[in-house]
This record gives sequence, structure tokens and C-alpha cells, in this order.
Amino acid sequence: MLPPNITVWLVLSLLVTLSIYKIVLTSTFKLSKIAIALLVTLSIMLLLGIFQSKVEAREITLRVLQVIGFLLVFISLIQYNISKRKINTLFYIIAFSALIQILYALAQLYHNPETTPTFLLPYLGINSPPVGAFLQVNIMAMFLVTATVIAIYLFLQPSFKIQNLFKKILLLLVFLGGSYLIMLISSRASFVALSIAMPIMIFSGWQSIKNKKKWGGVFLLCFFLGGSLGLFAPNNSGGINKILNKTTNSRALAWKLSLQAIKEKPLLGYGLGGFTKAYFDQNEKYTKNLTEKDYKSSSFFTHPHNEILYWWVESGIFAIITLFSFIIYYLIVLFRKPKKYALQYIALLVPIGFHTQVSLPFYLSTLTMLLFIFLLVLPMRSTTVSYTISPSLYFKKFILITSALLFLSYTWFLKETVSGTESLVKIQNNDGERFYLLGNQLNNPYWGDLALTHAHVISMVNEYSAGNKEKAFKHLEWMEKKVEKHEDPTYYFLLLKGYKLLGEDKKYAALETRLSNRYPKPASL
Repeated sequence: MLPPNITVWLVLSLLVTLSIYKIVLTSTFKLSKIAIALLVTLSIMLLLGIFQSKVEAREITLRVLQVIGFLLVFISLIQYNISKRKINTLFYIIAFSALIQILYALAQLYHNPETTPTFLLPYLGINSPPVGAFLQVNIMAMFLVTATVIAIYLFLQPSFKIQNLFKKILLLLVFLGGSYLIMLISSRASFVALSIAMPIMIFSGWQSIKNKKKWGGVFLLCFFLGGSLGLFAPNNSGGINKILNKTTNSRALAWKLSLQAIKEKPLLGYGLGGFTKAYFDQNEKYTKNLTEKDYKSSSFFTHPHNEILYWWVESGIFAIITLFSFIIYYLIVLFRKPKKYALQYIALLVPIGFHTQVSLPFYLSTLTMLLFIFLLVLPMRSTTVSYTISPSLYFKKFILITSALLFLSYTWFLKETVSGTESLVKIQNNDGERFYLLGNQLNNPYWGDLALTHAHVISMVNEYSAGNKEKAFKHLEWMEKKVEKHEDPTYYFLLLKGYKLLGEDKKYAALETRLSNRYPKPASL
């Protein structure tokens, strides 16, 4: 999912750059108490995680940049005067984008793979659920739920009656196609999120619904018609049985093992980047007592599918207390508004917010993070305070030029990151025979760690082939130290290859036995 996410990161970096330009050119900086609270919250969570972290700095660089990016985008959006009318326009744009995704997903389902270019519509396989442009089924379902709730919000607005027919039909199609695909995909998390958000939104605007009975009936008919067709479609990925099935072995085990890890270090956690190792330490203890046939109840996770547990494991209880303090403060500020609007904004936040507790939407889709930040900012737009700043002419020029250079540098970094994918794939497909394919990836924060490991593997093979076994063992020792701190099956399996190459049969057998417990057969979600 690297290319789609990088496209969104480019948009976000442009947004931040333009916001800096706006601040400098207008000499006005907007801020709110919520933004300050978010800054304090994220800073404490990051600092606690960094303080305890035992991995190399570059291994957590992207995580730190993601959190900082979250804050910068939040503050950037505050700088723009988003009126009620502009919000509705933006919501109609989101609804239109949802319709595009619906049509794209339907094309994925029903196109002829023999006549359609795969780069336009990748073949998903028989009975595979559609993923749209999100490349992940749950993210697709979550976006459709959010779009459906937004469609209800727009229907409840007083301006709905005077909207043109195109916009009304757009919302009806989102209702029809969205409900069809949500039920067709049979994502339990999305079904639960919709079951929570939709009643809240309807309750908040019940009076408005009574004033639009005819249109309300048409919307309701479209929703149930689409949902029924999706639920009983021949290519439904699970049907009502999957939605109502209470067994969530994989997630339940991930939460259980995460809580076990928390019990051992509840106060300060394992540090940023420490979740994966802490989790598989617990997984190894768990699987030692399992028989081969019970391995299906184990799971393979690098994230617990719960954002609160994730931060608790890595940054400890104080980070979670800080996070909950911010959530409570946000809700207090929200409910200072009329209850109708407060409930509507909560309903808008529920789909993505709920998914953060049962999945990892921010790490799979940057677009999801952007949408969540936008929804988070909306109710706070009236609480911002403007501060006048008086930078000198030279300082203004310095900031403008610097921000432009940073944007260009970041764009270049993202380009190199994407191009590095091809290099590393060639390395892995050719067993890492040629150094030159690594190129600049050794210094790339995204690929640098994997590239460095491949460099050691290549060097070990070359030294062994040249008869320099002592030097080859030096590279093997480096790999042994690497896996002590960095939890990744790729590195363990490369170490296995090293043992086999250098004739370390005992170490090979011991590690192979350990990995069979540490990395059992992945269970599906």
C-alpha cells in the first residue's frame, strides 16, 4: 500500500506548506485549546515511548514523523476559515468520491479479467471482496460507512431541500451502493460501526426527518434495498453468519497477549518499536503449549488491532492516561455546543474511531488519517483564537523559501522510497547477489534497515564464497545481534539461511524450533 499512501503524504505535505505560506503572508496564526491539548498529548506519548525505546533511532523515525504529521495537519486545517457552507460542499465531494469508489469496486467484482487490463482493474480472485482503491477490504468498508453517515448528515441539513437534483441523487446512490457493498463485504467492524453511528445521527436530526418524510422514505428504501441485495448476493464474502458470528479468535488473542505484555511492564511500556518483540515473546510462551492442530488459534500480529493497547504496550499507562484526558476534554468542549450538533459530530467520528479499536486504519491508509483529522477539526472551528504576528520581511522570505525547499526535499524522499521498492524486490528475488541494486536505500528511513540487512547477507555470502569464513561469521554475528532488538520474521529467516550456509547445524535447528513457536501459521481476520 506504499504508492497510494505516498500520494496522500504528498498532498498533506503540500497542505502544511500552503498553511505556512498563509500564516506568513497574512501575519495571522490561529490556535485553539484543543490544538494545544493535542500537542501536549502527542508529545507526552511520543517522549515516553522514545525514552523506553531500545531499537535504533531510524527504526522509529517514520512512526515519529507520522505522529508529528498528524499534529501538523490538524493545526494546518485550523488556519482555514471553514464555514458551514464549505463543510457541506466538502462533504458532497467526499460523497462523490465514495460513489467513484463504489463504481470502481463494482467493476472489480463484475468485470471480465480476460479483457480488462490488470493495471486498471486487478483481478481479485473468485469470491474475493472488493477493495476499491484502498487495497484493503476493511479500510474500504470503513470508508463506505463514513460516507454513508456523511450522506445522512447532508440529508438532515436544512439546505437539503434547495439542493439540485444531482446532489440528491448522489446521496441516494451512496446509500444504495454503500449499503450494498458494506453488506457484501460482511465486515463485522464496519457493520457494528454503522449500527452505532447511524442511530446517533438519525436521533440527532429526528425533527428534520419528520419534515422530509417523502425523501426520508426514499433514502430508507435505498438503504434497505442495497443492504438486502448485498447480504444475499451469490458472491457475498460471508453473509449474515459472518456478521453475527461472535468468534474473533485472532483479535481476541492479540488483545490477550498484549494485555499479558502490559502486565509485565505496565508503567513505562517497552518503548516505541517495542510492541512486536513484546507481542511475540508472549506468543512464544502461548504456542509452546499448543499442539500442531491448535496453531490455527494463534495469530501473527505486528499491531494488536487496538490503538489504545498499542500505545499502552509501547509508552505505558501514563501515555494512556494522557490520551483519555484529551478524549474527555474534547468531549466536554464538544458538548458545550447544542446537543444536536454534538451528537452529529460524534456520529461522524464513530466509524473511523471504532475501527482504531479493532483494526489499524492509520497504518494501512493515510487517507483514513486525513479524513479523521478533518472530522476531528470540524466542531472546533469556532473555538480558534487568532494571533497577530509581525515577522520582518527577511524572516518572511526565509520561512517561505525554507518551507518550499522542505516540500521539494520531502517530495524527493517519497519518490526515492517508491523507487526503492523495485530495487529491494529484485534483491530478494535474486537472493541479494548485487550491491548496486541497494543504491540510496541504505540511507532511506523507510527501507534503510532492510537494505542494511541485505547488505550484510550479500557480504556474508561473498566472503564465504571467497573462503574468508572468519569475515563471513562477523556478518552472521551482526545478524544475531540484530534480531535480538528488531523483531521481524524477515531477519530471522535470513539468519536461518546464514546458519545453513556456514554449517551452524545446531544453531539452525534451535532457531527453527523457536520460530515454529514464535511465528505460527497466521490466522485470518
